[in-house]
Amino acid sequence: MSDAAPTLLETLVEKRSALADEAATILDTASTEARDLTVEEEARAAELNDEMRGLTKEIELRESIERSRFAAADASKHVTIKSEPLTYNRSGSHSYFADLAAMKGVQLRGVSQDEATARLQRHAAEVDVEMPKRHKAREQRAETEMRGITGSEVSPFEKRAGSRTDGSGGYFVPPIYLIDDYIALLRYGRPFVNASTRSVPLPVGTDSINIPKVTTGTLTGIQTADNAALSNQDIVDTQVTAPVKTIGGYYDISIQALEQSGVHQILDQVILQDLIADYNLQVDTQVLNGSGSSGQITGVLNVGSINTVTYTDASPTAPNLWSPLAKGLSQSVQNRKRGDGWKAVMHPRRWYWIMAALDSSNRPLVVPSSMGQYNPLAENADPAAEGFVGNLALGVPVILDGNMPTTVSSNQDPIVYARGDDLMFFEGELRTDTFGEILSATAGVRFRVFNYVALLPRYATSITSITGTGLAAPSGF
Repeated sequence: MSDAAPTLLETLVEKRSALADEAATILDTASTEARDLTVEEEARAAELNDEMRGLTKEIELRESIERSRFAAADASKHVTIKSEPLTYNRSGSHSYFADLAAMKGVQLRGVSQDEATARLQRHAAEVDVEMPKRHKAREQRAETEMRGITGSEVSPFEKRAGSRTDGSGGYFVPPIYLIDDYIALLRYGRPFVNASTRSVPLPVGTDSINIPKVTTGTLTGIQTADNAALSNQDIVDTQVTAPVKTIGGYYDISIQALEQSGVHQILDQVILQDLIADYNLQVDTQVLNGSGSSGQITGVLNVGSINTVTYTDASPTAPNLWSPLAKGLSQSVQNRKRGDGWKAVMHPRRWYWIMAALDSSNRPLVVPSSMGQYNPLAENADPAAEGFVGNLALGVPVILDGNMPTTVSSNQDPIVYARGDDLMFFEGELRTDTFGEILSATAGVRFRVFNYVALLPRYATSITSITGTGLAAPSGF
């Protein structure tokens, strides 16, 4: 009996088979007892049928992709992954990027092409096993942030099992230990994207995402008299479209650095960490404030017909901000007709300005939950540069994001209410590749990183922007 871990495709097939067995048992039992299905049996049979249909579609898609996968990944399917150390790890002796270069034919001392290819093949198999385990944790991250619970950091670049995401095939995913390190960012990261959008794998082979949207619904009403006509109205729909954009960059390094680096892990981090840190920053900045032109995403602040509140104040104070915050939440809830899932996103300077507010007795208006509350504006958690920091007294979690623009009308930083379930952020699989010929004249190698992304706000009313002179740059913050 093989001790190799079953592939996700095999697991899906087994699950479908189990569902089919359960459905057959229900039907056989009723037939043996010469009776019709009970209401509960009929409902369960229908549920099983729906699940099997969904699994069949996913199995067919995965089988199609699997047939066209890159030869190295295909050859690595049979590698047995047990509990050995990962091929590329902090204490290992091989460089991921040196192996990428060697696999592409770049001549490096001490790194053979065959050995490098074998390591990369094994790495591809390891990623297929390890990354799907992290996907569920990635989905739970926003919830733990909102409640102020410190959870394990999960990369925004987890590899979806079966390579269903755009960009799969012919490219390798960076080592897991490097991906983990990227959460400790050198720049502001992507707190808005991580905490205030719904992460969705980008479908394969598409330049735009289109989702139907109902603009006019059906109609019911009082019947004015017996036999009088009932109300009637046809559904009218349209579609919401989000174009797929590309974000990426490259890094040039000398062959001497690849060959002579004493610590391969540091070399890999130097090559990739800065690229990924800036990728995170660019993604978040685009989702917040992209113009929609020149290849940019249309960011939430530039989506048409969003809710807006203007806070005009020549001498703004944190207590004076309370009314615009309440008005913004009122517009959000009324226009979207949902009160759940909202988060307030602001620049760090705005939050810490609010935290500095004192009442007439010089008591802070933002205090921890462990302290006695007396007319607080908000309740703060642990200090942070980005991510969850507390809750407004309005009941809305606060997310700090240093990528929020601070140049609106010269010096203002807006506050945004966003309902993340309505903001669908599509992200492909991070792609890395190597080019030796481009810099052959200077004995250099080029490493490239890029990805496909798209933002689709299902409803413009899921976004509320608070701007105005009252949000001009606060002195000292």
